[in-house]
Amino acid sequence: MGSSTRCCAKPLDPLRRRLLFALGALPLGALGLLTNDGTAVADAASRARLWRDGEGNWFLDADLGFERFPAVWEDLLQRGIAMPLRLELMLYRERWYWSDQLVFGKFWRITIRHQPVTQDWLLTVGDATHVFYDRETLLQSLRSIRGWPVAADVFNPLSDVRAELRLSVDLSQLPQTLRASALGNDAYAWEVGPYRWYPWRKR
Repeated sequence: MGSSTRCCAKPLDPLRRRLLFALGALPLGALGLLTNDGTAVADAASRARLWRDGEGNWFLDADLGFERFPAVWEDLLQRGIAMPLRLELMLYRERWYWSDQLVFGKFWRITIRHQPVTQDWLLTVGDATHVFYDRETLLQSLRSIRGWPVAADVFNPLSDVRAELRLSVDLSQLPQTLRASALGNDAYAWEVGPYRWYPWRKR
C-alpha cells in the first residue's frame, strides 16, 4: 500500500583508471564530467555519493542539475497528464578491451502528477507518494535525492569501477494514445545526465 506525505517546505574518457574498491562507508567523490584527456571536471550543480548504514545497506544521495521540465511536459502536466520518469544507477567495471562490464544496476520508477482542481503536485517513487503545494518545491525535492535505497551488502571488491546516473522520461509507461505521438518525437524525450564518476577511486 502506498503512502502519502504532505510537504510544506520549499524545499561524466578513453583513459583507463586503476581504482581501489574497498567496502566501507566511503563517500563518493563529486559527480562530474570527464574531459577527453580524462581530467575530472567538477559540475558545481551536481554531486553524489553512495553511503552505507550500520547494517550494511547502501543508499544514494545526489543533486541533479536541471532547472525545469520541457515545455511539452509542462503543458501536459497542467492538463493532468502524468509524467513517468526513470532514474538509473549503473556500475561498470572498466575493461582494456571490447566493452565495459555492467556489474550492478538499479532503477527507480518516478511519476509526476499535477491535480488541476486542488493545484497540488504529486511525486511518487515506488509506492510512496509525496504531495507538494507548488511545482517549485516538487522540483527541489526531485533534484535533491537523499537516502534512496540502492542495495544490501552486495558489492564485491573490484577495480576500475565507474558509476553512471541518468534521469529520463520513460516513454514505455505513457498511455497508448500519447505514446503514439511521443515515439520519434524529440520534444517528449527528456534526459538529465548521464553523470559519470568513479566512486572508489584511489586518491
